Amino acid sequence: MKARKVSRIECWVSKEIAHLPAEALEELGLPEVFTASARSVVLREKTLKLAGRGDYKIEEDPVEYFSFCVPPKHASRVLGFLADRADLSFPGRGSIYRTDISVYRNEENSFDDSVLAALPKPSIVPLKDLEGLVAIVRRGKGNDIAKALLDSGRALPLVTFGEGVGLRDRLGLLRITVPAEKEIVHAVVPRHDADEIFDYITRTAKLDHPGKGFLYSYSIAEGLIDTRMIRGKSSYIASMEQIVSAIDTMTGHADWRRGTAAIGRSLGLGSGKAQREVLRILYPEGEGNDRIRSALDAGAGGATRSRVRTLKLRDDTLRTARREYEMNDLIVDREIREKILKRVPWDGAVIEIGQVNRVETYRGEGRSSPSPG
Repeated sequence: MKARKVSRIECWVSKEIAHLPAEALEELGLPEVFTASARSVVLREKTLKLAGRGDYKIEEDPVEYFSFCVPPKHASRVLGFLADRADLSFPGRGSIYRTDISVYRNEENSFDDSVLAALPKPSIVPLKDLEGLVAIVRRGKGNDIAKALLDSGRALPLVTFGEGVGLRDRLGLLRITVPAEKEIVHAVVPRHDADEIFDYITRTAKLDHPGKGFLYSYSIAEGLIDTRMIRGKSSYIASMEQIVSAIDTMTGHADWRRGTAAIGRSLGLGSGKAQREVLRILYPEGEGNDRIRSALDAGAGGATRSRVRTLKLRDDTLRTARREYEMNDLIVDREIREKILKRVPWDGAVIEIGQVNRVETYRGEGRSSPSPG
């Protein structure tokens, strides 16, 4: 089976406007779109103090997550098309970004090339030089990571749910202190801030301690990122988030927001060529347990499983109902990836592979490979 290069586009939007990207995706006639429910975490201003500093509390909002792949030559236009339709240039509505990956599957998806090629040139200029951060922690600890991201002032955290697979079986008595239920915290930050934020999360969440969690980062080709992290009454015509978004759009990047000099990659893989990858394996609901065990037997340290569903389109005559899928994410060395691809059953699977920049977790004695499980 030969890998194909594709662009994976991920979109997070407020639940209230989720119908807008869904309708836009229907017009594109994409063969497969995955979706799931999630929540965004923001700060709500409670009071205005005399010193001019507000008092804040954590507030959560429901969001909808969309994920799909398109040919790389059409990716920028598709991203811009959805951003225009959902008006994602306005803070508080959502984020959209694309990552270049490889995909394996039994049957190649077919795209209507004429529809994608005819999309108008985007009116919104996406940001370049972005990096994604994903933290996997025990259930109930997601808001601790989210608060650290909000305190950094550089990222809007989004949280989904999952479960650990594999690692707990290797922990012996310690397994009773590591629940299977997980919260997965996602954030996108300017690349020049990624190392500082990565280290800050590692320290505050103590991710290098047993059972505390797992953190990794990956490169994002381009995107439009929600900047509304604080909510409250504004005393000005334009909010600070609107001003930030406007400058981002004019410059095409977020370098002007740089607060500190880059500190270098002191943890994880360093600044050289990445040696680890995130392997995402999607199976129809109920078919993943034995197959993921095959991946663990091939050398994977563990997996994080979450659930998504296929987006039901109104004119889809091939599906009478939404299909549920198990989405399993594994962080593996490249040589382990090859062993997994040879051992894991392919029928009905979608396997996506992307590069990982940095990894942090408790490795323990004798563990050379990290595990998100």
